[in-house]
Amino acid sequence: MAYLTPIPAEEPRPRQVISQRDARTRLAHLLARTGPADIVTVIADGDRPLAALVPVQAAQSAAEAAAAARRAEKSAAGWSARLEKLRAQLLTRHAAETDELVRALAEAWAELDRRSPPGRDATVDHLRAAHRPLLHDDRRHAA
Repeated sequence: MAYLTPIPAEEPRPRQVISQRDARTRLAHLLARTGPADIVTVIADGDRPLAALVPVQAAQSAAEAAAAARRAEKSAAGWSARLEKLRAQLLTRHAAETDELVRALAEAWAELDRRSPPGRDATVDHLRAAHRPLLHDDRRHAA
């Protein structure tokens, strides 16, 4: 059975570590070699990395990636604000429509109560009992 290994999105660049002293004496050579050979040179003070010489394409890619991340963050914040505004509008609209439906139901039951008082028709009484939780007394009498 053959196993597939994922292909990395970007091959790691060859990397070399040199001392700060060597970097000073070989800077022209390092600069000439960095771009065409696509090599990252880490300048270190002992075991502590201080800086890196990287090809321009890599530096631009990092800058572009940072700029894209900032744009994405702004865009996400904008969408989040728009979605929150829409959510508030929909909640307000839903509440208004619910109130309108409850008022219409209260009006219908007021008319049914007038035409068929409680106790006269068992089916209407059953529906009246089922709808009672939907109709608050204050809304029902206001209609």
